[in-house]
Amino acid sequence: MVFCYPYNKIDLDFSFTPCALEKIDLVFLIDCSTSITVLNFNMLLNFVSDLLKNADIDSGTVRIGVVFYSTVANVEFQLKDYTTLPEVLTAINKIQYRYGNTNTADALRILHEETFKNGDRGDAPNIAILITDGVSNIDHQKTIPEAELVKRKNIHIYTIGIGLSNTREIEAISSVPASENVFTFKVFNELNQELQLQKLKRICSAKTIKGITVDWIRSLMYVNLDLMRN
Repeated sequence: MVFCYPYNKIDLDFSFTPCALEKIDLVFLIDCSTSITVLNFNMLLNFVSDLLKNADIDSGTVRIGVVFYSTVANVEFQLKDYTTLPEVLTAINKIQYRYGNTNTADALRILHEETFKNGDRGDAPNIAILITDGVSNIDHQKTIPEAELVKRKNIHIYTIGIGLSNTREIEAISSVPASENVFTFKVFNELNQELQLQKLKRICSAKTIKGITVDWIRSLMYVNLDLMRN
């Protein structure tokens, strides 16, 4: 796996500290359109599971929700549905692949109209991670306006693009600056390798949302993706 850094990669001092103890409400928006394929879909589920292994879900500090989308978007589970890491990982493992087109606009609409109204906490930053292998092809003209509505509601968006020749849409969807919020892969084929989070960086002085640092998410993604390419 080669993880592409289209922008300057941040310099990480990999000393393990409990960054994932920060309170956040986190929702994954995951593309399961036909182009993903069953094999790559399973790699995505494994990637999400590995990304969460250091999150402090059991104490109630971190809440997780998942939305899958193809021709239409579906909420797999809400932020309030599961309260322990084993429950979240089991729920992710049970998600079924649904092929279809790529209706990113519908996923973003559900994110701000529904998902963050079911278990959202007023004192926790709202974070979304959108993962896709293509540009939207249903209601394409609504995708960026829906993303803007998401961001106006103080939901911070990270985007992960896989195999994209054009990243303009995911850059426009993500929060700014793109250099800190957009991640790209060239291919899927090593996402299913076992990932072990050995180190985690906490950047206590970094930019915060509602006064609470959320850089552990970006650090988790950098550490995971660095391990994939080795």
